[in-house]
Amino acid sequence: MIMKILAILLLACCIDDSFSQPIVLPLEKSLDLTVSKTGDERQYVPIPENVKILEDVRLISRKEIKLSGQQTDYIRKMLIQSVRNVLDLKFAPDLMINSKVCFNKEGEISHVFFDIKPFFFKNIDQVLQDKLPAELIRNNFKLENVNDCIISVSFYIRIKSENFGRIISKRDSSITSVEELLNVSDSLNVKRINLSGLDLKVIPDQIYRFRNLEELDLQGNEISVVHLQMNRLPKLFKIDLSSNQLDQKNISIDKNKSLRILNLQKNAISDIPLSVHLCKKLESLWLGGNILALKTKSFRRLRHLEDLNLYNNGLTELPLGLKKLRRLKIIDLYYNEFKEMPVVLTKLKRLQTLAIAHNRLKFIDPQITKLHRLRTFYAHHNELVSLPSVMEKMKNLKKLDLGYNKLEKPPAFIYRLPDLEELDISFNQLTVFPKEIAGNKNLKSVFFNGNAFIKQSPESSYILWINKMKTNNTLVYY
Repeated sequence: MIMKILAILLLACCIDDSFSQPIVLPLEKSLDLTVSKTGDERQYVPIPENVKILEDVRLISRKEIKLSGQQTDYIRKMLIQSVRNVLDLKFAPDLMINSKVCFNKEGEISHVFFDIKPFFFKNIDQVLQDKLPAELIRNNFKLENVNDCIISVSFYIRIKSENFGRIISKRDSSITSVEELLNVSDSLNVKRINLSGLDLKVIPDQIYRFRNLEELDLQGNEISVVHLQMNRLPKLFKIDLSSNQLDQKNISIDKNKSLRILNLQKNAISDIPLSVHLCKKLESLWLGGNILALKTKSFRRLRHLEDLNLYNNGLTELPLGLKKLRRLKIIDLYYNEFKEMPVVLTKLKRLQTLAIAHNRLKFIDPQITKLHRLRTFYAHHNELVSLPSVMEKMKNLKKLDLGYNKLEKPPAFIYRLPDLEELDISFNQLTVFPKEIAGNKNLKSVFFNGNAFIKQSPESSYILWINKMKTNNTLVYY
């Protein structure tokens, strides 16, 4: 009985607004997994006790609301500055933080619940939990006319160091500093402006001096509002705005037919900005590292799009409107939350590369065979136990990566793919060497690493087959 009373008192402490110091809690924790060919992998699992506290906070009249863009931007900047102050970012990775900020009746922060993706050092969530409350108090943050509510805020924090990554190839037609923007006399000769990693808050108006500008790189700054007058930059075809503090409401790009490549990765975007639909000839759109809530209308008027990056967007499904992208050749869906392959993908008849690795797929939809032009299929780091036999119809497939799944034997159709050049079935659950693969003379490389037969069987039981593959000039990794 005493323990029960203590537990109730502890919970009350966690949700009582009378406590002056905010409570900061992670909603997920990371677990070490195997070291793979792509590095140190992480997976995320909920922390039940912290999720329960969030649920309890919601019960005490805490409605989740959406603020104006200006108010949200104010909260985001406050959180970014506070997090930076408590972390030694010389040794921290880039962080994408999703948070739920709870305000009490006085408009003060009572709780901050957060998770960090895609990667982070183990101690960062603990550092935030320990140090962020005092930092929020020190900043004396308070929001007028906002009380008894919960606000969802996402933000991106990049490494704050002198070596942000400004690997700049200096050419006669390039500008790499704000000073050059002001001082260059031959403006017509400038084709590239690289102002990445300079802590810019706004885009300098001086960029409009350069009417022949083709590429504009503004990644890794602190820009929160963008309005690009494309009629003053008629040759601009590539813009990089990744790693800033933008949401879709604060991105304005005038109607144009010049822009081909747009990078909006690692911002605070939840949907494709409306003005992107005015870029009539846009071919490549990168939205990775944002927490997206896509709708069917999100993809309208993007009929020329060929390359779509939706990497690490927290997606569980894709809207049917995606099928409107009839020219799409490449789609990157790495690091999302798909449990099954979205059927709408099978409507993309021109698709050549499908990257859906690092999800939770247990099976592949047999309708994938409708993708007659598919050449590259990345499905590693999922939970696949088999693949549909009808995939033998995919005669154009050249690269098939099924590593880090739960396959007990390779799909039989693999041996009948005439153009297959690279096959990765490493770190599955193969107990015997698949001898049939040795008969495929077109294979240039095969990965068997990490399967059970490598560990449990003597090398003499399969080395003859591997040597046979090598005589066909196939590189074999085991």
